[in-house]
Amino acid sequence: EYGHVDSAHALLERAKGALGVELELVGKMGFRTVHQTDAKAQMVLEASCGGLPLVSKDKRGDDCEPGAASEDEADDEHDAASDGDATKASSAVAPSSAAMARIAVELQGLSTDGSQILTAPRLVRSSAKEDGEKDDVTDENASFSSSPSLPAAAQALILASAVTVRKSQADDGTRSWSVAPYHELVSAQNRSRPILRAAAAVLMSRHERERARTRERALLVLEDLVRGLDAPLPSASARARFAHTTWFPPSSKLRKELGDCLIAIGMVGPALELFEEIELWDALVVCLGLLGKKQAAADVVRRRLTEDPTDAKLWCALGDALDDESHYEKALLVSDGRSARACRSLARGAAAREDWPRAARYWSDAMRLNPLFPEGWFSCGYALLKAEREDEALSAFVRCTQADAENGQAWNNVAALNIRRGRFDAAHVALREATKQIRNNWQTWENLAMVSAKVGHFQQSARALVRVMEL
Repeated sequence: EYGHVDSAHALLERAKGALGVELELVGKMGFRTVHQTDAKAQMVLEASCGGLPLVSKDKRGDDCEPGAASEDEADDEHDAASDGDATKASSAVAPSSAAMARIAVELQGLSTDGSQILTAPRLVRSSAKEDGEKDDVTDENASFSSSPSLPAAAQALILASAVTVRKSQADDGTRSWSVAPYHELVSAQNRSRPILRAAAAVLMSRHERERARTRERALLVLEDLVRGLDAPLPSASARARFAHTTWFPPSSKLRKELGDCLIAIGMVGPALELFEEIELWDALVVCLGLLGKKQAAADVVRRRLTEDPTDAKLWCALGDALDDESHYEKALLVSDGRSARACRSLARGAAAREDWPRAARYWSDAMRLNPLFPEGWFSCGYALLKAEREDEALSAFVRCTQADAENGQAWNNVAALNIRRGRFDAAHVALREATKQIRNNWQTWENLAMVSAKVGHFQQSARALVRVMEL
């Protein structure tokens, strides 16, 4: 929750040792789509658990007390039966609200298998490899069915490892693929606690909604999870098992994710009703704006302001709906000058009018309140530059490059300001970074050629000039 991934890794290692769990990411040949003919390398998770053996009914004996089994597997027969009933109940339960009823109607035409992408890789049989057969010889149930059954404690540990991996990596487009082997293994288990299976489904939906071909399936999974929150089965006692040791988002956050998925595929109307039901007013105003109903958005915000007139976010939302800067100033007033969003809105309005001193002042206040905003640092630097405050502009552009090293324009501006001051060494470093991100801008290459000659890097200057001629 708080990003302490090093402490989380240490605790996970201690838990693995206590439970006898061994996890290893390996590569295996397999298939990701239904019609794929050539096997490709797939990243899968291999897990074994020696500390909590599964105790089946025939091994316990008829006269054996349930307490003789390990705590998390004592009633796995009951849970295995209730899992099927829970699935039927969650699919047959009536929608708990008007918003969920409309969502159910809107999603009737979607299909979970329309993408023809497997939820988990179908692996090549190991016997086929030993016999020298072709890669297309596969087992229909070879995705994860051959993996050993894991007790619930081991599954909870795997999900905790997945969350830790997700927290420890930047969202660079490959993070979800690093997390996928963990929740795929838990989802493939024949027996699992309701909270564990639901947590794995949430992680799977977050992974699949990043791809266009599986976005509908992710939406259907999320909708089923939200409906399952109000289903009579599984029972409260079954849901409570491992609830305090397994990551799972609150119901309001899960509904918000469902609304975001609906907006992503263009279903703004159902998302609007869902956001109104969970009282997520910012998202509700955004939906009304997408539908062109700005006056309706303003009316909604005004009703909320009668209940809480000191909410700065509501005043900002009213300013967005009516394009009135006085509401942003009111947000600053009720927040005692601590609303970064109001400062950013006022700064954008001043920049649109080319009132650069005012824009620079509000951007500086906004970044002081919330410095983790790379786009804001660039806009702040630009406004400061227009206001002829070059020293502060240089500092802002440097902060932008520190927060987002791939912003080539920020590197270019850092170089330009250093050239004005005669700092050619610093400008040379900045221009080298700028040309890595902006490959097709001949002005940047020309500046690099000039600065490289100034600092004595003549070969690099010549290569930059050749690139200028190519462009």
